[in-house]
Amino acid sequence: MFNRSLRWIVSSASVALMLLFVTSAAMAQTASAFRVTSILPSPFSPSLGQSTTATYTVPVLCNLRIAVRNSAGTEIRQIVNYVGMPAGTRTRVWDGKDRNGVIVPNGVYTIFVEGKTSSGAAIATGSAPVTVGATTTPPTPTTGAFKVTGITPSSFDASKAQTATIAYTVPVLSTVRVAVRNSAGTEIRQIISSTGVTAGSYTRVWDGKNTSGLVVADGVYTVAVSGASSTGTALTTATGTVTVATTTVTPPPPTPTAGGDLGQLVEGCGRANYDWFKS
Repeated sequence: MFNRSLRWIVSSASVALMLLFVTSAAMAQTASAFRVTSILPSPFSPSLGQSTTATYTVPVLCNLRIAVRNSAGTEIRQIVNYVGMPAGTRTRVWDGKDRNGVIVPNGVYTIFVEGKTSSGAAIATGSAPVTVGATTTPPTPTTGAFKVTGITPSSFDASKAQTATIAYTVPVLSTVRVAVRNSAGTEIRQIISSTGVTAGSYTRVWDGKNTSGLVVADGVYTVAVSGASSTGTALTTATGTVTVATTTVTPPPPTPTAGGDLGQLVEGCGRANYDWFKS
């Protein structure tokens, strides 16, 4: 009787361990996979100057590449090859051109994300289809105004190579300028200034850096789309806001004032370090 009970206990424990192993393996497999969550807009027309933005998730710190394949499975363009990409949600823009800079024929294409972890383990590839062409001519707008239709994500950490994608519409053939202003209203970065932009939907990416290529300070920033029609008529400016938020902020060193003594400087350093430690 005792031996039978012992065998039952050992058998039950073995089954439990096996279930735990299978469950853990399945979870690990699910976690270690790229995922393309959206490609917008689709369809889009590169011949009209339109582009599309792929949003994807990175499960762990890894080396990755993003490329485009045609309907025959042939790779026609590598969009990016990145070493040391942190985990998180990312975006990447494709302008509908191949590796030679030529607009691809109309059809269905696949954008895929593949790579390996920093330790060399393979990560399951993520992919999604996107259609080039078959778009209709944008309708004539009822008002001469730009429109910011979205900024995603609404908050990002530029210090970790994260970016924000600005989606906007152009009402008529015009000159377009997209720029970023800080909370004081000062322009800190021009993203693009282009002439002869046709009516339609567009996207632009901001990497959270200023004109000098430095990551901006944490805060809320305003993206402004402005310009004029081809006839010179001013169009109503459109704006949207986005937040830059760094998870770790290194406090700046104290700045000694003119006439201050060494004791004041040391006291200021101590206070700055103490305040930073509390936060």
